[in-house]
Amino acid sequence: MAAAQTTPRTVTQEDIDAGQKALQSALTSGAAAKSTAGADFRGRTAAQDIADWTMQPAVKQRLDELIGEQDATARGAAITILADQMRRIVLINHYWNTWPLLKRERDLWDKWVQLVLPQTSATDSVQRVKAREAEFAKTYVPGTDPAVLDADMQSLLTLYNRERLSISKDANAKLAAAPGGMQSRTRQTPCPTDTPSSGSDGAAGASDSSSSHAARVTQTPSLAAYYPDEARRSASTGRVLLRLDIDETGCARNFQVVESTGDPLLDDAALRYAEAMRFRPATADGKPKHSSPELPVKFALAD
Repeated sequence: MAAAQTTPRTVTQEDIDAGQKALQSALTSGAAAKSTAGADFRGRTAAQDIADWTMQPAVKQRLDELIGEQDATARGAAITILADQMRRIVLINHYWNTWPLLKRERDLWDKWVQLVLPQTSATDSVQRVKAREAEFAKTYVPGTDPAVLDADMQSLLTLYNRERLSISKDANAKLAAAPGGMQSRTRQTPCPTDTPSSGSDGAAGASDSSSSHAARVTQTPSLAAYYPDEARRSASTGRVLLRLDIDETGCARNFQVVESTGDPLLDDAALRYAEAMRFRPATADGKPKHSSPELPVKFALAD
């Protein structure tokens, strides 16, 4: 028995009108039309992408001709053009909606590159980023599969983050030598009044002994609760190394970034996270003492 065939639905003028309305809305109300971000790394603006990739004069003219013919074949061809133009503007809107995240990570990377130049680590990083951006510019075209575009944009986010961290050693050396180059924080919440006298979850310094030991962590909050949403959305990661100022009662009163991630949001989050921790004070000969241990705080997307 032969398989039943489905007769294509006839395209009506109402379909054409709805298609034109939806396209116009996407062109004027989407992320690209509202973008004020200026040019991206391709040197192109959202307005240029819209003008060059959608509803160009020849396309408009052909669409008007088909609509004016008022027959089923012409309307079918017109709806095909409208669908193609809609795919293009959806792709453009998606890119420019994501561009602020890409720009954030690129700017963080570029800030450290400028700090480190002309050292080899920075020039090598620039070459790697420029090569990948050139590849992206060739694949981000009107006919790009949205899934491919998503993967490429995620790849760029990962690249900017990785390249920023690749020059962290040289950048941190520059920051450490500059007055006020590292973030710090003075305690802004009351010291804990119930500092534990025994037990620990980990060490924030040297090894323990029967009469002397380093300050020890007794309570830690969830690091995930401190991971900034903006940093997480842009796939920003990194390790912050802090130096703490812990007094004889076990209260951490001051917090200093010793090694930065290059992302101020992550550095600030690490400082606030450390303030929420609790400690046992260091001891010497069985007596509490002031100490300045270092504490690593690592932000990863799994947090």
